Amino acid sequence: MDKENQQWRILMLPLLADGHVLPFLELGKKLTKRNFEVFLCSTAASLNPFRKEAEDDENLHFREIHLPEMKKNPKLSLENQTTRNLPPDLAPALFAAFDGAKDHFREIVREIKPHIVIYDYLQPWAPEVAEELGIPAVLFITGGAASYSFLYHYSIKNPSVDQHPISQLKHLPEIHHQNALMFVNAEINGITNKERTRRAAGKSSRFVLIRCLDDELEQKYREYISVLLKKEAVSLGHFIRNPENDESAGHASSSAIYHWLETKEPNSTVFASFGTECSLSREEIEEIALGLELSQVNFIWVIKNYSDLDEVLPEGYQNRVGERGLLIKTWAPQTKILRHQSVAGFVSHCGWNSILESLAFGVPIVAMPMSVDQPYNSMFLEEIGVAMEVVRTENGKFGKEEIANVIKEVVGGERGKDSRNKANELSGKIAEKGEKDFDSAVRKLMQLVE
Repeated sequence: MDKENQQWRILMLPLLADGHVLPFLELGKKLTKRNFEVFLCSTAASLNPFRKEAEDDENLHFREIHLPEMKKNPKLSLENQTTRNLPPDLAPALFAAFDGAKDHFREIVREIKPHIVIYDYLQPWAPEVAEELGIPAVLFITGGAASYSFLYHYSIKNPSVDQHPISQLKHLPEIHHQNALMFVNAEINGITNKERTRRAAGKSSRFVLIRCLDDELEQKYREYISVLLKKEAVSLGHFIRNPENDESAGHASSSAIYHWLETKEPNSTVFASFGTECSLSREEIEEIALGLELSQVNFIWVIKNYSDLDEVLPEGYQNRVGERGLLIKTWAPQTKILRHQSVAGFVSHCGWNSILESLAFGVPIVAMPMSVDQPYNSMFLEEIGVAMEVVRTENGKFGKEEIANVIKEVVGGERGKDSRNKANELSGKIAEKGEKDFDSAVRKLMQLVE
């Protein structure tokens, strides 16, 4: 078979978190349309919600990986082999167990014989296995260029934020920088995250891949990553999950949500959701609840991990907000909600997947960043004018009055109007650019195997 018509095999290994599995899955689906056969490798618990999407694509396959080290911790069950709904105190044990999958991953690589391995940023053992077997491996950065420029700055160059060459993001509260430093210095199996990121990036063949909101807006950050890693950071462009696939991943039914949205005026509603990794404290839930109530704005709010919402919401809350608020205890079809005409803002933790989805539909963001990369994402969004951040109190807490004020401004204020205009302009720019960056990235992948 000549190279022009040959189908190349790619094996992908994301972290055991939906926020990483989903962008790998979406990248895989795009690659199957470019004559690649893609194998997405993860635990059964990570893959199960998305199996229908693999069934619909004959060139996309799921390959389960086993974690033998799980047996050493009786608290870690098969269902816990993902960060989805995982108690936060078990996360270190899960990631320690993931390291133990190296030998099984080697067996999978030998079985599939991929032409390229694409891997995540905290498992240097994946490209090490590929190197042993003479296979090129490429790092895929699933987060934003701005936040990852700080992650790599802290990990590779200097622990001081003052040494970062891009001034706009230096003015975050010190607690956010300290949290980022705690993350890069945290150890799993005696190896710091700082060392993991360095080794994983160092093993990437020729370049790394990064999913961008808009390459022009993120260029200076992407270029700084290239400087730090001493290899090109190649933009994959903007891509998100198809809204029609939201229904297949165990989300709440769209019909009831859409019926509720249809009763609301255009640009009158906010959607509040804090991602798969963030566990809100009862205090945070109360302040958010009261902030939404005080705003007098319609809202849909996803509250996970609590079967009885009356236990965590202020007394009489659901009766007071009435039809103005829709509370959801399971995952909601986020992309379907964000594209609805009644939605005027997204109250978000500023995870990169959520940001890309919101701005694809021109929805500005009420930013409530929680940890690690999210404050840097939020500062970047404010820099480009598509978000307003809820400022924490002096003791680092969110307050109901500030939450309400920012929501009201984003939905009905002048600054909110400007943010919505900029978000709509960006949405149009994303649609107009289409696949140009992705086409370029595919050519670079092909060069690795030609």
